[in-house]
Amino acid sequence: MKKFIITTLLLFSSHAFTLPNLVVEKNGYYNERIDGFVQQAFITSRENSIKINRVIINRNNCEIISPSQNYLVELKFGEKVKVTPKLGCDILEVTIDTNKGSETYVFD
Repeated sequence: MKKFIITTLLLFSSHAFTLPNLVVEKNGYYNERIDGFVQQAFITSRENSIKINRVIINRNNCEIISPSQNYLVELKFGEKVKVTPKLGCDILEVTIDTNKGSETYVFD
């Protein structure tokens, strides 16, 4: 009976700590029209049915201009969404809240 209880607890705890299976990359380029350097984060799903509830850049110190900060996006395997912060923001950290949990990605 003791083994059954321990096995059950381990099964439930492993599902409680499931993290989203995402790839997060950042990219930047110089935009001549606005005479500034623009950075973007690209979020790619590595599984089906990941719902992104919120994206936070630099611990909410970087305003997101595209798409809005609070949004719902459902990604299937291989789909990608682009997140653009305001001009002058250097992306150091991206936190993504999903239906599979939250995860923070750090860039050097």
